[in-house]
Amino acid sequence: MRVDINARWDRLTALRHLPELADGGVELIEQPTPGEQLEVLAELNALLPIPVMADESVHTPHDALEIARRGAADVLAVKTTKCGGLRRSREVVAVARAAGLACHGATSIEGPIGTAASLHFACAEPGIDFGTELFGPLLFSAELLQEPLHYADGRLHLPTGPGLGVELNVDAVQRWTRN
Repeated sequence: MRVDINARWDRLTALRHLPELADGGVELIEQPTPGEQLEVLAELNALLPIPVMADESVHTPHDALEIARRGAADVLAVKTTKCGGLRRSREVVAVARAAGLACHGATSIEGPIGTAASLHFACAEPGIDFGTELFGPLLFSAELLQEPLHYADGRLHLPTGPGLGVELNVDAVQRWTRN
């Protein structure tokens, strides 16, 4: 079990409860405290016997470098939308790899096109070595693709068509477009 606190706890709350979560069998803690508080994240990472994942703390290659310098996390959540696209995400991963940090292909709850792009990135980038969670389209009530992304056996399967491997359903887009 992994726990994502979404940067909502203050230092004292985290110091009190995170060791209990680790003792209870939680295997990873994601971003327990606000993203800008790298010194607190580093303190918690040093305290805990389980990995800490930075998410709200990492947007840029420089952020990845600061996290590595401070020992603030063991894993970085790489969201292609948060990092500014595929190339910037690749730069974040390169810094993490050079520093010996793992990277997780995370989601910002993108639609199917963004998810397909993130999936291609995760499959092509060897530095995404701590799994993925590209479940955004599963939360949408409408399908925007001609053929939905294929989720089976706990995995999102890589589309095989040209480009990103997906084709937009223009009728569905028109139906959901607001003027």
